[in-house]
Amino acid sequence: MERVVFGGPAEIRVAPREADQPAEYIGPFEVVSELARSRWGEVFVCKSPTGEMTAVKVFELGHSFSVDVTEKSVAIWRRRFEQESWLLSELHHPHVVPLVGKGVDKAGRPYFAMPYFPANLITEIGGDVGGTANLVRLAPIRRPKPIPVPRALTIMRQILRAVAWLHELGIVHRDLKPGNILMTRKRGGRVRLADFGMAGVNGRSLTIPGEKLGSRGYAAPDLNEPSSKRGPEVDVYSIGAIGYRMLTGRPACDGEFHPRQRNQDVPDVVDRIIARALSTDPAERPFSAASMLGEIESAIRGGYA
Repeated sequence: MERVVFGGPAEIRVAPREADQPAEYIGPFEVVSELARSRWGEVFVCKSPTGEMTAVKVFELGHSFSVDVTEKSVAIWRRRFEQESWLLSELHHPHVVPLVGKGVDKAGRPYFAMPYFPANLITEIGGDVGGTANLVRLAPIRRPKPIPVPRALTIMRQILRAVAWLHELGIVHRDLKPGNILMTRKRGGRVRLADFGMAGVNGRSLTIPGEKLGSRGYAAPDLNEPSSKRGPEVDVYSIGAIGYRMLTGRPACDGEFHPRQRNQDVPDVVDRIIARALSTDPAERPFSAASMLGEIESAIRGGYA
């Protein structure tokens, strides 16, 4: 059976190891199949020595870069990888992916292991696509779609709880998007935040000149401005974009920041919260993830009135 990996507007299918092939290992973890690829990492589904399914991320340069690959850029990507491993070892929160192991493989590549989660938010809302041609290529179950308001708010509340806690620790994620919101089940699962490779810690940032941070459709417009502080307000914008996407089935773009314009089931109070989070002016967004969380929880307690 093939596994589906989301690596852009189209699906990438990667076949697992054949039964007659010799087992491959990353440290003590037996490789089952490849799961995903990024600019400086590959993620594999593996079995731990005790039989648990794990996701093991290995430092490995990919093939899609927005900047030149130089000795300096590779060094920074490796430091980001090591920072992500360190963060996961230190962060203990019910809505953040935990670390279950790390080391260096026989090829000299650093790796770290996390529990394997069966889905991410894309499973529920479909993939983002560009144009009708790409839409046709997606199976119906993978096509973008809205989800019910109560479910969307439940997911937003869990994301905000995790991000508010991160902000208290001085950590800004800077790449919140549906693919980085893992789920404990394929439907109705609980949230686990993943992929801290772009994170800023206590105001410090591992950046490369000319590199674009974040992901299209979810990155705050000020994230890559030279004068940007890249503080909590950029995460607030991304959460607003995720909320808009869940409620409408469409990315927030072209000045459309009010989800109620696309979905009349969205309550006015929720519409206002999302629109404020998506403001192009950081000063007009909710002050922090904690304040946005308070607004969402107040809306839920008030029955969306």
